[in-house]
Amino acid sequence: EALDRRDAANRELRTSLGVEDALAELPHLNEAMLVTLGKAGIKTLDDLADLATDELVQKKRAEPRRRAENAAPIKTRPEDKGGILAAYNLSEEQGNEIIMAARAHWFEDEGDANADSPQ
Repeated sequence: EALDRRDAANRELRTSLGVEDALAELPHLNEAMLVTLGKAGIKTLDDLADLATDELVQKKRAEPRRRAENAAPIKTRPEDKGGILAAYNLSEEQGNEIIMAARAHWFEDEGDANADSPQ
């Protein structure tokens, strides 16, 4: 029941941020993630479709970068920010699926245009 209340509160916040309902139908996304997207200015399918995977999720490096043994030490740098939804630990594959699902309407529109044009 507490989870239902939290989802309802997030749904209300999401709609007040102007996030389209169509985003709620995409795979792997929950209401909390949609609120995070809305706060980042991602409010439409096109906004989400325009992102690259690393802008959405934090990509994991397969192997650490190799450095020469005599190389100067790496400057300490702030932790990588990752993507907008990095805090939710989505995989790169899930990020790709979300973005491709958001882009699906682009291809449907092309199909409609091709069907209308004379052959």
